[in-house]
Amino acid sequence: MKASDWTNVKDGLPRVNRGVLVCCQSGDERWIEFATLVRNDFKELTWHDTCGTNLYTVTHWQSFVFPKKKKL
Repeated sequence: MKASDWTNVKDGLPRVNRGVLVCCQSGDERWIEFATLVRNDFKELTWHDTCGTNLYTVTHWQSFVFPKKKKL
């Protein structure tokens, strides 16, 4: 994972209902979450974590690829 792999939310957003890694920031504190961009009943886009809680501090996101399965 490189810094250049992250997309600023001001530069673009992932597809709706697609799980991605997000970087959140509040003051000097930064952390990583797994989140989904969803469209609410008012047609607004909001970020939700895996518990369904709104995330208001998302600054960057990136897609991820699952490891390849080994054939047995």
